[in-house]
Amino acid sequence: ASDFDVVVASGGDGTVTSVAYALANTGVPLLPYPAGTANLLSLNLAQPNEPHALAKLARRCETLDFDVAEIEAEGEKHGFMIMAGAGYDATIMESAAPNKKFFGTVAYFLAANATKPKAWACSSLISRRFSSISRSRIRISRVTACLT
Repeated sequence: ASDFDVVVASGGDGTVTSVAYALANTGVPLLPYPAGTANLLSLNLAQPNEPHALAKLARRCETLDFDVAEIEAEGEKHGFMIMAGAGYDATIMESAAPNKKFFGTVAYFLAANATKPKAWACSSLISRRFSSISRSRIRISRVTACLT
C-alpha cells in the first residue's frame, strides 16, 4: 500500500474497516466510498456519496487521523472502528447480513425482532460473550482519511 498516494475503499463499514485495518500505521490516506448499507464512517466524516465529489477529495486529500482498534481472541486478530459488538449485538449483525441487499437498514430491525432473546437467556449469553472478550487483547492504531 505504501506505493499509493491514496486508497479508495468502496463498500460498507465492514469493507472500509478491513481496508483501514490493513492501512493502519502506513500513513497512506484512506478515502471511504460509501457503497454499503449504513456507511457509519463516511457519515461521521461528513463525506459525499457522489463519485465526482469523492474524486475531488482524493485529488485534494486534506487528511484526518482516526483510530482503528484490533482485538485478538483465540489466536485470531480482527480490526474494528466506531464500535464493536458482542452477544446479542453480534447476533443481530450476523442475522441481518443475508437481507441487507434487499431491505437495507430495515434488515437490522427485522433481525433484532427475529432474534429477540428471552430475558433469562440474554444475561447468560452476554456474560459468556464478555468473558471471552475479557481474555482478549485490544490494540489501537492510527489511520489517515481524506477529509471533506
